[in-house]
Amino acid sequence: MILYVLKVSACLGLFIAFYHLVLEREKMHQFNRFYLLGCIPFSFLVPFYTMYTKAIENDTLIVSQINISQSEIIEQNHFDYTNVLIGIYLIISALFLVRFLKNLLSIISLINKNSKHKINRATLVLVEDKISPHTFWNYIFVNKKEHVNAEIEKELYDHELTHATQKHTLDIILIELFQIIFWINPLIILLKKAIKLNHEFIADNSVIKTYKNIPKYQYLLLDKSSWKNEYYLASNLNYVLTKKRLLMMNKQSSHRKIILKKLAIVPLLLTFVLLFSKKVSAKENNKPVIDNFKTSTDSIPNRFETGFYDKNQQTLYYIKNEEGTRYFNRFGQLVDKNGNILNSETTPSDEVIPDHIIEKVYKNGKVISEFKRKGSPNPMVVKKGDITNIPPPPKPKSPTVKEMDITNIPPPPKPIPPVVRKGEISNIPPPPKPLELIHDNKDATFYFNDKKVSYRKIQSLIKNQKGLHLLSKEKGDKKIIKFSTREYAQNKKKHTPKKVENLIPKHIDADIYLDGKIITREEAKKIDVDKIAKIDIRKNKKGKNRIYITSK
Repeated sequence: MILYVLKVSACLGLFIAFYHLVLEREKMHQFNRFYLLGCIPFSFLVPFYTMYTKAIENDTLIVSQINISQSEIIEQNHFDYTNVLIGIYLIISALFLVRFLKNLLSIISLINKNSKHKINRATLVLVEDKISPHTFWNYIFVNKKEHVNAEIEKELYDHELTHATQKHTLDIILIELFQIIFWINPLIILLKKAIKLNHEFIADNSVIKTYKNIPKYQYLLLDKSSWKNEYYLASNLNYVLTKKRLLMMNKQSSHRKIILKKLAIVPLLLTFVLLFSKKVSAKENNKPVIDNFKTSTDSIPNRFETGFYDKNQQTLYYIKNEEGTRYFNRFGQLVDKNGNILNSETTPSDEVIPDHIIEKVYKNGKVISEFKRKGSPNPMVVKKGDITNIPPPPKPKSPTVKEMDITNIPPPPKPIPPVVRKGEISNIPPPPKPLELIHDNKDATFYFNDKKVSYRKIQSLIKNQKGLHLLSKEKGDKKIIKFSTREYAQNKKKHTPKKVENLIPKHIDADIYLDGKIITREEAKKIDVDKIAKIDIRKNKKGKNRIYITSK
């Protein structure tokens, strides 16, 4: 986000500098009007543009060593200042908005409570105060007494009529709204002054073309420059009556020079695109490159999905499995999907993925995430093809897990059932047919769709059924055989709520917290798994286990 703000400020600053140094000196005021307005959306949008460049292969390999040690997670409280800064920013924006609305309402009130008179394509608002003529939208505010006595010169009416007919108020309102949102950028103030001064250039030029008497008009403006005007949203007759404005009236511009300066905008825009757009390799690969001695992307278990996620001008590294998705920022901190920090501690390299040790994750040669090393020296760079005497890193010792300890060691893989390919002869006996199973176990207790039935009834129920689910178990000396149809099993699974008790290790003696409030184990067992966002098991400083449950 900071990089984006810097890019916008730099681009806007260069636009304003080019205007003052090149464009402002020529009589091409209508072109300058759209240039000044257009530089705002261009500056805010160009950092989002992506330019693709050719990828350069890097043959440098990084060899690192890691010493593995056991550690426990220490619970710490860290205050997040991000929300405070955002709150302050919004409060100041709200104050600017209140000021804008207050001035807007005061102008509307002035229009409503004073008499009005139509003139050409505008409306005169006759006020009692001694003010200089000024314009808001198509309303021209003048002193009532001077208008009745015909003391206001025609040049002044034409000046304000130009503001009204060309809708200069729309430009002022747009730049005011931008200032409310981006008040922190001081360049908006410079841009607003340039836009208002350019409006006066346009109005002055219109009067000069009509009356062709520059000295008279200049003295007229100087004579009226001390009049009062309190409405900052209005276009004012004597706004910034500076040497620039007086000199512009006598300026003689070359037509060829004006065309060349207009054409200079094209390379300027292309330069800004090259400077401030996002650069991405054309052969960009979204598969992580992991710097460690134990893990490569091919060795990560299939139950884990890894990759990158771009959000708020930063790239996050994510790891996804059946338990959910975790995101890590540049500093190896656990963050949410929007990049907000959830744990300010850097994640240890051996806790990123269980039974794997990950130091750094690269994307196109750039470090995306760097995790906490444990006593390892600085990495040594070995180029491809070089001969080195560096011994291979020692194999990590298998961690010892004592009774009641919490471990991230995954369970051993389930035995792979024998596979019989088509055309091969198998020694695996086929499963017994349902009727044969019933006849062989006449003394068993039978159930159909969880209802207890007799020996004769079960035979009739399953006689024409296909795709039955079978469950057979021993209970003491008695054998129990359960049958259920596919539809019943699916419906039962769908409507049976999952309980959190299966996710909490029964052998752990720990305090359980739900959204920061302590609860009993019995209360935890009643929580539906589908309503849980995550479960964290931690140890405090005294070694006491704590289980934190966060709901969705």
